[in-house]
Formats: sequence, C-alpha cells, structure tokens
Amino acid sequence: MDQIKQKEKALRKRERAFDHVYYIVLGIVATVVSFYTYYFHDYYISLDPNDWGVFGDFLGGTLNPLLAFFSFMLLLLNLKLQREQLDNAEEQLKLNREELAETRKALERSAQAQEDSKRVMDEQLRTQTFQQSDNLFSVMFKQILDCQIEVVKECNRRKYYSDGNLDRLRNEINKRIIFKKYFRLLFQTFSMLEDILGLENTEKLKQYIKVIRSQQEDVVLEFLFIYISENREKPSHFHTYLRMSNFFKHLKLEFRTLEFKEVLKAYDDFNFTDKDEYFKKVG
Repeated sequence: MDQIKQKEKALRKRERAFDHVYYIVLGIVATVVSFYTYYFHDYYISLDPNDWGVFGDFLGGTLNPLLAFFSFMLLLLNLKLQREQLDNAEEQLKLNREELAETRKALERSAQAQEDSKRVMDEQLRTQTFQQSDNLFSVMFKQILDCQIEVVKECNRRKYYSDGNLDRLRNEINKRIIFKKYFRLLFQTFSMLEDILGLENTEKLKQYIKVIRSQQEDVVLEFLFIYISENREKPSHFHTYLRMSNFFKHLKLEFRTLEFKEVLKAYDDFNFTDKDEYFKKVG
C-alpha cells in the first residue's frame, strides 16, 4: 500500500511537469528568433515580401523539426505516464480485491462464530429446559402415583354403575375429592410440562405422558375416560393431551361402560387397540 502511494505521488509530479510545456515551446521559439536577430540585427526591417518569405522559411525549417521532435517525445512520455497509471490502477484493484477477500473471510468467520455461539446457547438452553422438565416430572409423577393409590381404593364399579345413568355416574365421580385431585394433578402436570418444553418439544412431552400412562391402573383410566367423554363442541386441553399421547390406547373398557352413547362416541374418536374387535362383536 505504501509503494502504491509513492507511485501515485511520483505520477502526480510528472503530471505537473506537463504544465511547463507551454513555457518550453515559447522558449524554443524565442531562442530561434533571438538567434536570427543576433546575426541579422544590422539590417533594417525589410518591406520586401520576399525577405519576409526567407524569414518564414528560416523559422519553419528550424522550428518544425524541433517542435516535431519535442511533440514526439511528449507523446512517448504521455504514453509511458498512462501506462504507469494503468499499472498502478491495476495494482490498486488487485489490492482492493485481496482486501475484499480478506474482509469476506473475516465476515464469514464472524458469522460462523456467531452461529456456533448461538448453537451452543441453544443447546445449553435445551439442556436446561430438559433438566427443569425432568425435575418437575419427578415431583409431579410421585404425587400422581401417591394419589392413584387412594383413587384405586375408591374405585368400586358396582357402586358407580348401579342405575346405568351416565350423568349420575359422572356426578358421583366428580363428587369424590380424590378423583378431582387425581384428574387435576394429571392436567397440571401435562400443562406445566408443555409450558416448560414449548411447542418445539412435543415429542418429549409425549414421552413424559407415556411414562405416566404406563403406571396407571386400568380401573382408574376407565373412570378417567368416562369423566372426559362428555360431548363438547370444542375439546378441552386435557382432552387434547390425552388424545395426542394415545393415553387410552391399551385400555380395555368394560362392555357396560360402552353402553353409554357419549362414551361410545368418545371411544370411536380415541385410539384404542381393541376398537375394531369391539365393533365386530357388537355388529
């Protein structure tokens, strides 16, 4: 870069030298006229056109070769100067391209570093999120299992199925505090895990729910299914969680449970392993 600046400075000096060309030309003309005057100053100024023609021939014969030579030299110098300017511009462009390439590489390295940093931060956030969800799951899972023990004690099918009225059956289930506590624990666990994990970790949420499902007694799941099978225009979030995770997939419902129309409709909506077998039996 310093060499280019020095070359540019030298070129500017040469360009300024061309400003003195006019003085040099005038000097040459003055020299030739002075030379002629020096040798013929004793003569009077002639009024004869022929004498002036001789004087013109002298000036033309003397100045034309000198000026032609001088013009040729100026042309060569100008061509050389232009060549140096082009070389200098080309070298400058080359340096600019190299600087741009270095700048591009630096930007790419910076972008890559930012991307790597973002990836590390995302991974750390993901790890923290999973740790937080694991801790929450451990606490809530223990509460669900403890609560289920009390729910199982309360589950006496004969007592609840006595008159075959679905609304009364739901009311009986809903009146029991232990049932309400159990259902609320399930829903709160699903909801809090979803809040922590976010929509991008739905599969992780499904895994948690499947673990919970694997530890539930069938009789408890049957009463839960009766509880959420209420006909609604828009399913609740609890309903959505259970459907999303195939919570009742391996549950075998009693036939008298499926005699309720609303329960049967919900049975058809959910994914049950023995669904086809049941519908074959009932025709």
